[in-house]
Amino acid sequence: MDMKKYMTLPILALLTLVTCTPGGSSANASNEDSSATISTLSSTIPADGVKESDAVLPASAKLADETEKNALYLNVEEEATEDVLANKVTVWLRDKATGQVRLLLTTNPMADLRWEDMVDNHAVDVGLDQIAAADNAFFVPWDESKILVQGCPDARNIWTYIVDTKQKSAMQFPAKEGLFNFDQDNHRLILLDYKYHIENGRYSVAQTYTMDGAFVSERIFDESESN
Repeated sequence: MDMKKYMTLPILALLTLVTCTPGGSSANASNEDSSATISTLSSTIPADGVKESDAVLPASAKLADETEKNALYLNVEEEATEDVLANKVTVWLRDKATGQVRLLLTTNPMADLRWEDMVDNHAVDVGLDQIAAADNAFFVPWDESKILVQGCPDARNIWTYIVDTKQKSAMQFPAKEGLFNFDQDNHRLILLDYKYHIENGRYSVAQTYTMDGAFVSERIFDESESN
């Protein structure tokens, strides 16, 4: 697993993958479409609403991230419309050793708004059927049983989630500008959010969170960090 891509990837590279526009791209810019050789493989792992023998990776699925053992794929099931601003996307996990695939979740562009529930900037638990968008996805580098999923379902904010693939659970984080970096040393997430100054207008802040969703700290984000 190439850890450098998580620790040195500049913010602009991350944020350009998640653009807050209707029907934004659902694939990493460096993705390969390697699904042609595995599109007919069935999974032996049940997924919600999918029988074991029916879980098949779509031929149109795009590679989002990979490690030595596993690969993540995103597939657009329904395109965004004027009324629904985000694509409906399925997120798939593939075991490279066995070729088995598992449907992790299907996004719900009409997911409930949870911002008011995030007391003290703490993440909130959400159902796998309440993940609004998946424009890209990353394995958490120190625990690849967990993935970070983020997308822009409202043409304004980037919604960020951590999905536990073993527990089949998810959390949504308060930050609205997406992933900046993974703090490998402390096993924490560094996400970006925005605020407004009465005179100077909107500005960005870098927020640190634990993997349990607790807010740790916040600082004004220096644009030079993206260079």
